[in-house]
Amino acid sequence: GAAAGVFALDDVLHDAHAAADGVATSLGFKLPRDLTAPTAARREEAPMMPVWQMPQGASIKLREKTFLDYQNDVKVSDVRLAAQEGFVSVEHAKRYTTLGMATDQGKLSNINGLATLAGALDAEIPSVGTTTFRPPYHPISMGAIAGAARGDTFQPIRRTPLHDWHEANGAIWEPVGQWRRPYAYVQSGESTHDAVMREVTNTRSKLGMLDA
Repeated sequence: GAAAGVFALDDVLHDAHAAADGVATSLGFKLPRDLTAPTAARREEAPMMPVWQMPQGASIKLREKTFLDYQNDVKVSDVRLAAQEGFVSVEHAKRYTTLGMATDQGKLSNINGLATLAGALDAEIPSVGTTTFRPPYHPISMGAIAGAARGDTFQPIRRTPLHDWHEANGAIWEPVGQWRRPYAYVQSGESTHDAVMREVTNTRSKLGMLDA
C-alpha cells in the first residue's frame, strides 16, 4: 500500500496479494492457484509531483524559517543565498551552508536541499548533481556499529616499559589516548595537588624523568 509507495486501488490490492503470498510461502504454505487478487477499476490520474517546500510559493520571509537540515539549522533561504553568492556546485553549496554535514550525513536533508538548489538555479536535480552518499545506507543496530568492542576493551590499553614500576610506587593513572601515564605518586596524607607540587619542586631542585 501507501507505505510501499503504491497508491492506486488496483495496485494496492495486487500488492497486498503478493505480500500475503510471500508470507504464506515463507511459513511453508502455498495459496490456492484459483485464489487471485481482486481487481478494481483504474482511474486516470496525473503522476505525483514532488513537493520540496510547504507552501510551494513561500515568501522570502517565510523561507527564512523553513528548515532543511534540523541539526545544522540550514534553511531554504541559506541554500538560495548560496546559489546567489555563486556556490552553484553541490559540494560548494554543501560547505557554504553545512547542509548534510550533520550526524545523519544528509540522509534527512540532502534531497530537499539539492532540490531547493536546483530550483534556485532553474535546473533539474540530475544536472545539478548530488553529494557523496556515505554508509550506512539502511538503518542498522548500534550493536553492529560497536561490534565486539565493549567497555574496557573498546580500545587497547598501551603501557610503557616502566608501567609496573609506576604501579608499585602508587601512581595515579592518567589516560593519554590509548596510553596510561602516571599523573602523580600520592604519598600517605597527601592530596593529589600536594603530590604534584612536591614532584614539581623535586624536579626543579634535583632531577625529574618523564616516561613518554
